[in-house]
Amino acid sequence: MKTKLPPKSVTPNDLHKDLLDREFKVGQYVAVSDNGLYIAQVTRFTPKMVEVEKVGSNHRRSKRLKYASDMVILDGPDVFMWVLANGL
Repeated sequence: MKTKLPPKSVTPNDLHKDLLDREFKVGQYVAVSDNGLYIAQVTRFTPKMVEVEKVGSNHRRSKRLKYASDMVILDGPDVFMWVLANGL
C-alpha cells in the first residue's frame, strides 16, 4: 500500500492573507483561533489553506490546515514577549 504524501507547497496568493490583509510567509508566527487561541508557525501553503504547526507541542498531530481568515500574523515584539511569558 502506498503512503499518500501531502501536496507540495504552493506560492501564496490572495487567499493567503490574514485578518489585517497582510501576506503570510513560511516560518512566520501567527495567532490562530480554533476553540481558543494558540501560537503557531506557518509551514506551507495549499491552494486554499495554510498549514501551521503549534508552538511548544510535541504531539504528532500538532500540524493543522487552517483558513487564513482564522489567523493574525504576530510581529517580533509580540512573539518575544509570549516566549518570555511562557518560558520556551
